[in-house]
Amino acid sequence: MSLERDLQSDLAITVLTAITIDSEAAQQGDTVDTFGFRNLTFAYWFGTDLADGDVVELGAQESDDGVTWTACDDDQLLPYRRSQDDDMALVNPANGYIQTMGVISAARYVRPTVNCTALASQSITLNIGAIMVPEIREFTAWDPDVASDGNP
Repeated sequence: MSLERDLQSDLAITVLTAITIDSEAAQQGDTVDTFGFRNLTFAYWFGTDLADGDVVELGAQESDDGVTWTACDDDQLLPYRRSQDDDMALVNPANGYIQTMGVISAARYVRPTVNCTALASQSITLNIGAIMVPEIREFTAWDPDVASDGNP
């Protein structure tokens, strides 16, 4: 029996291919098919520490057909901690923090983007995961195997 607030049974989580940034450029991550899911959150964690002077901005692109991509507007991205200051890293892996960014999109396909506008490091490795909640979930309000009066 799952509990009413048990998140494990309500989440679908996948780890996407890591992105390695070795120049000042924008890169795209793996495509996520959102069919059958009600929301999407990307989780980011760095495999290498950011150096002073690294400027990384997270974003997303959407597509109805998986071929033609459009950048998501800022109002489609749920807040995350943007930083252009050298003393405030986007993610602090030493303390176990993982940066998350929600995406509001009606498109079927969505993919994360990373824009590096300044690179002081030789390269940065960024791991990305996708967290989604399925549309169709099992009814878990009551368990018929539990002795009761027969009413839910």
